[in-house]
Amino acid sequence: MNRWLRQYERFRHNPDAKNDASWLSSKYDLEGLSWNEIREIYIPELGMCFGPSCEALRKSWYAYKRLGKDGGIAQD
Repeated sequence: MNRWLRQYERFRHNPDAKNDASWLSSKYDLEGLSWNEIREIYIPELGMCFGPSCEALRKSWYAYKRLGKDGGIAQD
C-alpha cells in the first residue's frame, strides 16, 4: 500500500508520468475504447457493469463523507 501511495503522489505532482504502462489494466483491454464502451464492461466479481459500479462507489463515498461531516461515526 505504501508503494502505491508513493507512486500516486509522484504521478500527482508530475502529470507527464501518468503515461506509464503500469496504469493500464492487465485484465481488460481498455485502450482505444470510449467511456460508453468501458461503462458496459461486465465485472463478474461485482456482479454489475463498470459504469453502475462507479456510480455505487460514488454514492457510498458521498454517504461516508456526509456522515463524518454531520458528526456521526464513519466506520470502514
